[in-house]
Amino acid sequence: RFIKMFHRVIAQHEDEFLSLGVKKNMLGSHSCRKGAITLVSTGCTVSPPMASICLQVCWSMGTVKDRYIHYGKAGNQFTGRSVTGISSLDKEFAISPVYWDWSDCDEESGSKKVDKLVEETCVEN
Repeated sequence: RFIKMFHRVIAQHEDEFLSLGVKKNMLGSHSCRKGAITLVSTGCTVSPPMASICLQVCWSMGTVKDRYIHYGKAGNQFTGRSVTGISSLDKEFAISPVYWDWSDCDEESGSKKVDKLVEETCVEN
């Protein structure tokens, strides 16, 4: 889903990307991940732990670090919240993220609801 939306946005704004010297074949999901992680790790003096950042994007930290540094909910949540772009020093950072309750759906109908929400969001923006 993500990559389809990503390519659609690039196609819709191809002229703008070209004016910046960026061809559409130069961008991929890695570009988004790298940009998001750069924002998270350098955005403020209060950044999530590097281990949480590496684990979030499935990057290796080396054999010793991979063996002894593990997932932690707080670091993972802080990383996820940081990637929204809201400064951790802003009161808005403390607002709970959106929660979707899909308990009344089976996998197929839930997937259709998600697709519809994503399509509506892309059309509006």
